[in-house]
Amino acid sequence: MKKTATIHTPDCFSDAYGSRDWKWYKKLMATVIREGKPGTILDIGAGLGLFTECAYRWGIQCIALEGSEFAVEETKKRVPELDMRLHYLDDPFPLQDNCIDTVLCFQTIEHLYPDTALNVMKESYRVLKKGGVILLYSPSIYNKKELAEETHVNLYSPQRLRSELHDAGFRHIRSIDSPLNIIGKSKIATIVTEVIFKAIPIDRLSATANCIAKKTL
Repeated sequence: MKKTATIHTPDCFSDAYGSRDWKWYKKLMATVIREGKPGTILDIGAGLGLFTECAYRWGIQCIALEGSEFAVEETKKRVPELDMRLHYLDDPFPLQDNCIDTVLCFQTIEHLYPDTALNVMKESYRVLKKGGVILLYSPSIYNKKELAEETHVNLYSPQRLRSELHDAGFRHIRSIDSPLNIIGKSKIATIVTEVIFKAIPIDRLSATANCIAKKTL
């Protein structure tokens, strides 16, 4: 049985991606290049393939896995050259051991039930080369707005995410979280909140559960 709450209807994809195009992902791509290992990227839960298209347009090899047949078909219509593969994430990845340099899991894991999410982490570890890096982005369980989203069936705390990445085999795990907006939306309030969060990175103050981790063995 497919263990995912990922949205598959056309309307929901439209709601999720809105007016984005591949250029929306340029900042994320810059982070992946800066933090990852040069070489092939694996985009897990690729949605409409916009990050994968960004990689393609930048001349970077990227393989995308997506569980929605609709999303894969729409992506192929838009850019037939993309390596976009229909794949359910509770199954082993259709890749050999030690063949990927960087894994990106962007706003996907919160849509997966816990055993499927853990499979994603373990399979990511398996397919990464030694020294390879995973970048994993998710809302935090303490983010009330994201907690109310019905497809978010598996929100993490930063500590739990670090723990499960460690259990999957990863080391050198680093949180890259953003704080909750707790004292207002002004520029000064934002700066103060970020300073407090940097000094005291308490889980309950985190809006996200984002990590960068490395395969060292």
